[in-house]
Amino acid sequence: RSVNDLQDFQLQAIRQMIDSFESDTDKFPWEAIYFALKGDSVESDLWLEKFQEKIASTGYDKFDFVKSGIANLIHQRDAILSEYNNDHSGAVKHWQLSVEASSESAPHEKWFQQWKLGEAYLNNNQPGEAAVQARQILQTNPSLYQAWLLLADASIEIGDFSAARSALKSALPLIEVIDTDLPARSRAIELTKKAALQ
Repeated sequence: RSVNDLQDFQLQAIRQMIDSFESDTDKFPWEAIYFALKGDSVESDLWLEKFQEKIASTGYDKFDFVKSGIANLIHQRDAILSEYNNDHSGAVKHWQLSVEASSESAPHEKWFQQWKLGEAYLNNNQPGEAAVQARQILQTNPSLYQAWLLLADASIEIGDFSAARSALKSALPLIEVIDTDLPARSRAIELTKKAALQ
């Protein structure tokens, strides 16, 4: 599969999920994310506005946890649009804000934002910062192959090949269990080749 095929596959999966939702409160934020992934900021904005109006009509927008949830959604959406436009420093900034907005969340709830921040650091040529995010995730979630792959990738960029091989050793058995994640498999193979060159 090419990268485009995988993006199409991801979009189809999100579309199916959105279509299966009964409630607008579930649908609207995912519509905003869906159109951000397609690079359509105008349509994404419309769904964000609809979502905020819906929440305001229930009165729940007065609660702090709802406010931080909406802020987090907006930061994630802006990070995705930055990624779409290859604006890596913008993606770093918005994922940082997303991590801050979810600072009260439990580690298993905010690992995704930390992982995305780590990936954004990697794309922005900041492998040291990427490795820090990976290690933070792994302290509480050592079974996340995504974080091990991020650590392996960052370690190779830093030039610490033994750390990369060690991270891959932890990642590979976890990836074997979930044989549906093709990008993770191909990334693991590619990183294993790079780490073996040293």
